[in-house]
Amino acid sequence: MIKIFGFGTLVHEESALNTCPNLQNFKTSRTQNVCRVFGKVNLRAAFRGDVHWDTLEVASCFMEPREGQDIIGVTFDVPKEEWPAMRLREIDYRCREVPYETLDGKESGTALTFFGFRNDAEFMANKSDEDKIYINEQRQGYTGDIYRTDVYPARSYLEKCYRAYRAAGRAAYENFLDSSYLADRKTLLVDYLLNKGADIRFDAPHEELTTGF
Repeated sequence: MIKIFGFGTLVHEESALNTCPNLQNFKTSRTQNVCRVFGKVNLRAAFRGDVHWDTLEVASCFMEPREGQDIIGVTFDVPKEEWPAMRLREIDYRCREVPYETLDGKESGTALTFFGFRNDAEFMANKSDEDKIYINEQRQGYTGDIYRTDVYPARSYLEKCYRAYRAAGRAAYENFLDSSYLADRKTLLVDYLLNKGADIRFDAPHEELTTGF
């Protein structure tokens, strides 16, 4: 089995099960000295029409080192034969191992998770020729950078993360707001949401938020 640390829509167990139907040991966990950054164009959401290009609300999040902060997410085990599907789902990221501890303190160790890149040059330099072919297919005509500093969270993706973290409990929810940054790496997600106010409403029926992660 391969241990995964998930921190975005993977916090919703059904989302993880969509990719790895035989996962086990799904638990809320924490890893240290990292944060979330909403700075990667979500190509799948763009293809579905679930982004707002006019306001640049097109981004999903990735993990990035940040001393003194932590991320609450989930850990789970996937069979080795299901790892290729997870890797393909997260092909825009860099796989790295991080230490983790479950919130109940009963389990700790290391898990694979998904870091971002500083820019597209670094991103493409770290991908195989085969990966590049798949990534270019996912672009669906989009010719801009995937890693950007001028984008904002895609509403549909942000809503799914928001609801997943609400369901994971108060500590996880508050951590999501306070350890997540916009692409400028300065603005906290909680401040962004407060400034947006009524412009962002997370009121879709729950069953509509469990697909398309």
